[in-house]
Amino acid sequence: MSRGDIEAFLIWMKVQGLQVSTRVKYLNILEAYLTSWGNNIIRELKADKTLHLPITPSGGEIRALTLGELQHLLDCTYKMPSDRGQIMRAVIALGFGTGCRPKEILGAEVRDVDVKRSRFC
Repeated sequence: MSRGDIEAFLIWMKVQGLQVSTRVKYLNILEAYLTSWGNNIIRELKADKTLHLPITPSGGEIRALTLGELQHLLDCTYKMPSDRGQIMRAVIALGFGTGCRPKEILGAEVRDVDVKRSRFC
């Protein structure tokens, strides 16, 4: 991907009306993928400062689970009948491991998980 591709992607996201926080998230995900493939274009653009990249608005409080709340959540999955507990633990791990939103996880299908590469597509 080139600088032009990134600029087109940023414009497209803005035209689609995506919230700034969503655009930042998508850009960060794209950066992670590109970097893993040896393409550092987004990292270079961030360092260069010549392209206006979206920035997450500050001032809003980020609500996160405490370690105790997370442990309680995981403990509850062991009390679930049949294999539901194991499925829920996988969903929780997927959420925390990828940063996906619950809606994205609920919309996922088996073919979206690449176990061999430990990736969620």
